[in-house]
Amino acid sequence: MTPSPRPGRSGGPEQLRVHVLGSLEIEGIPEHRVGSRKARSIVKALTLARGQSVRADALLELVWGERPPARADKELAVLVSRLRTTLGRERLPRKQGGYALAVDWLDVDAMGDLAEESRRRMRNGAYIEALASALSALTLFRGPLLAEEPSAAWLLGERLAAERLAVTVRETASRAALALGEHDLAAAMARLALEQDPYNEVALALLMTALVKAGRPASALAEYASFRERLGDDLGADPSSETDAINTAILRHASLPDAAAD
Repeated sequence: MTPSPRPGRSGGPEQLRVHVLGSLEIEGIPEHRVGSRKARSIVKALTLARGQSVRADALLELVWGERPPARADKELAVLVSRLRTTLGRERLPRKQGGYALAVDWLDVDAMGDLAEESRRRMRNGAYIEALASALSALTLFRGPLLAEEPSAAWLLGERLAAERLAVTVRETASRAALALGEHDLAAAMARLALEQDPYNEVALALLMTALVKAGRPASALAEYASFRERLGDDLGADPSSETDAINTAILRHASLPDAAAD
């Protein structure tokens, strides 16, 4: 259980730690204290602005859509005032015709930092540390970014970036596990990446390599056949020559190309 943050000088928590992967969660602050759906929408928009000002008119459109009430600007000010009571007045200043929110820690950014750390350690040959960083990053991925907002067009770019980040972290984890001889873990990570991105040939190559090294070449060939069919049926395309080379090597009982190289 996450301990409640100590209160800061302006009434909010001393550290504002926000989760947006899966759903909005502010550590130490129960959902009901954040406020209504409208208040939560404001927090989401300001959090993802990462300290930059969001104009009041953009917030009005986000909260009320194309038909705001007659005194929407006053109602917005009331919502912000209530949020200041919960989050801290100094954290939610009005500036540049809008509002900003000072967040100390954001899960999707922390995940990105761990992902970069994992890739750097892989390049340096520190495979144990690379795997540890990748697995730590994946503990933060509780689901799609703000999954409770499935139709929000303004979130599409951020959501796709978070999904892609999760895929690349799983690829890195698979590479590190392969380098360490943890073939079952490497296959599991690659399979999750492929499930998340069904046309991902990097993940397929890692999965096939891990399965062969785990003594399951028939499973690797079946994965290739399934992928080839899916790619052809859905996109009218064939696997790349690099992926095809792995399949051919398995059929000929030859050495596999290095799928673990970044």
